[in-house]
Amino acid sequence: MDELSKEARRDSLTMLKNRWALEQADLTGQELILMIVDIDYFKQVNDTYGHQAGDEALKLVAEALKQEFGDQYCYRYGGDEFLVVGPVSQKDLREKFQAVQKALQDSQIFGKKVPLSLSGGYVQAVPQKEQDLDAMLQRADQYLYQSKEQGRKCLTGEN
Repeated sequence: MDELSKEARRDSLTMLKNRWALEQADLTGQELILMIVDIDYFKQVNDTYGHQAGDEALKLVAEALKQEFGDQYCYRYGGDEFLVVGPVSQKDLREKFQAVQKALQDSQIFGKKVPLSLSGGYVQAVPQKEQDLDAMLQRADQYLYQSKEQGRKCLTGEN
């Protein structure tokens, strides 16, 4: 049963924690940064190279996020959206985000160069209840869309 419970909390494609794992986590009472990112022009990757290539792109992003932030803080939120939730400073967050961008710029998928980039938004707060975490996610999502409006490939958030 424990093994099935662990599997249910992981996205089967990327092996990152999933939405259900996020809902089950107790993230209240501690200072957190919540960052949401998505793959820039992901639809073009699927349309140009096929859905298998899109799946590979998702795996590459998941691996790059895990490398920089650690598996315990990374989630696949849905589609091409990923979350990083944890006790990270804004300076470290920005540096690690740039390292992820650098790792993805020369991506190879099925032997072809497919440069990937991310847009992101983040907030920093101390959620006291689950609704606070939902509010953080909504604000981070608004910052994500600001990043897209600013030309993508960047991270926007509260300073």
